[in-house]
Amino acid sequence: MSTLHKVPNLAAKETLDPNNWADLQALSHQIVDVAIHYLRDIRDRPVWQDMPADVKASFDAPLPHASAPRAEVYREGTANVMSYPMGNVHPRFWSWYMASSNFTGALADFLAAIQGSNLGGGNHAAAYMDQQVVNWCKEMMGFPASASGSSRSAPRHSGKSSRRCQCWRWSPLCLHHLSQHHALVLFHQRVALTALH
Repeated sequence: MSTLHKVPNLAAKETLDPNNWADLQALSHQIVDVAIHYLRDIRDRPVWQDMPADVKASFDAPLPHASAPRAEVYREGTANVMSYPMGNVHPRFWSWYMASSNFTGALADFLAAIQGSNLGGGNHAAAYMDQQVVNWCKEMMGFPASASGSSRSAPRHSGKSSRRCQCWRWSPLCLHHLSQHHALVLFHQRVALTALH
């Protein structure tokens, strides 16, 4: 990664930064380890399983009026969400065709969310990468160089809540169109398309 230019350390009265970066780093490492195990060992789990009544009831909890520690939120999410997926990530999921997850894509989503660039315009690297991916797609599909396009499109409704941005996720095996996806996966697009070349 290229050298980042540092700016003067300006004290702020209010911040969204964590109180303890070391604790956040440790939790992040734990989450990555669990994520790797989750996909690595997926064949040892059933494709789908019904949620117990107490898990379903947890989603009717009232609006919280105070914050909760990140580790506590993570534990609750792992127990109540990660344990009961739709099943489309599982290799024995044959209900219908839909996009699956990909660990490289997850890492790309993470980096894109960290950088947080808006692709509505502007003179910045993510916007140029967006156009680069479009140009690669045009070449792969045999479209003329004069064709225009974007990896973004208007939000659609498909039984889920609308998202402002939609994107294309590229895997080394096939191209999946992901609607209603909130993260920009430009990093993954570039890495995977390079692998396809």
